[in-house]
Amino acid sequence: MAWLGVCSQGIAPLVTLDEGTVDHACYIEKVLPVALEYGNKVFGNDWIFQQDGAKPHQHYLTQQWCRNNFPSFIDKDCWPPNSPDLNPLDYSIWDELANAIDWNKVKSKSTLIQQLNSLVKKIRESVAFESCASQHFPFSETIRICTPRQATTIGIQYGVQATINPGDVEFSIRVEPVP
Repeated sequence: MAWLGVCSQGIAPLVTLDEGTVDHACYIEKVLPVALEYGNKVFGNDWIFQQDGAKPHQHYLTQQWCRNNFPSFIDKDCWPPNSPDLNPLDYSIWDELANAIDWNKVKSKSTLIQQLNSLVKKIRESVAFESCASQHFPFSETIRICTPRQATTIGIQYGVQATINPGDVEFSIRVEPVP
């Protein structure tokens, strides 16, 4: 099992897990600290953590860890559980890696992990940027289903920002050209 995080600024370090199935405890212990360290290194204290609807992500202890540690995160009740259109890893980054692997060199799990580690470091920055930048509009449509308890400003890299007030169904969004 392998985990990657992607954002508008690049790709987080690859986390490889020896266990076959990842449960919430493994996810909290081995994956979330890597995501937190990378996010803080890249964005400081101004970023939002998003995960998909996998069972370890939805577990109440995972949700609690995220609430207590990330500057901000989208909890399981505000994120569509099966939204590949909102997860650039599922349809662009993993595909890029799979196509770049020299499968003739993969003879074992160990050599596969070596290939992945090497490729993650080399993956084109444009792939991460393009996969995240293309998420702005699907993201803005999806976020309408979330009803905040208080006014919330959501800052997204590359000039997209939204402010949602309690009870709002609509919100304003400003899109600026990418520098």
